[in-house]
Amino acid sequence: YRYGGRSYPPDIEVGEAPACRVEVSPGEPSATDYFLHVLTATDSTTASVPEATAEVADKGFLVTLGSTKIFFATKNVGGWIMLAGKRSPFAGSIVQ
Repeated sequence: YRYGGRSYPPDIEVGEAPACRVEVSPGEPSATDYFLHVLTATDSTTASVPEATAEVADKGFLVTLGSTKIFFATKNVGGWIMLAGKRSPFAGSIVQ
């Protein structure tokens, strides 16, 4: 893998490349770029999952996945998740 003109070979062999890594770059870089990736984990008995939709909202991005809504703020660390009609804020910081 190459980034910024440097090579970063894998430390261990984990399978066919790029199975261990995903690289994302903007089509046209700007002062601020946002990337949103929605990954859904299930067990082998799940036949399908709802399709995620994303929209630009006031001061962030809103992702809808079935009845679940997740808001990611862009101006500060934060957001919220709505599960079963109950909205819960994200933590504003991590305390060790």
